[in-house]
Amino acid sequence: MKLSILTALLSASAFAAPGTVHLVQKPAMNKTEIAFSYSGDLWKVGRSGGVATRLTSGPGFETEAQFSPPARTS
Repeated sequence: MKLSILTALLSASAFAAPGTVHLVQKPAMNKTEIAFSYSGDLWKVGRSGGVATRLTSGPGFETEAQFSPPARTS
């Protein structure tokens, strides 16, 4: 299941218009989501699949998605 999601994310045709090539780079995963850089923005998608949600936009070039560690409770 995880491999099929990652394969779909890595497919340039999943997001790009015909004739353009953009690659998903440096994905980060937690228990429920995958975050990744695509075309200069950060995106996330559930590990079970679905539609990716853009997290950033604008003139900058965001890379290297990371999840914060879970909060510790005492």
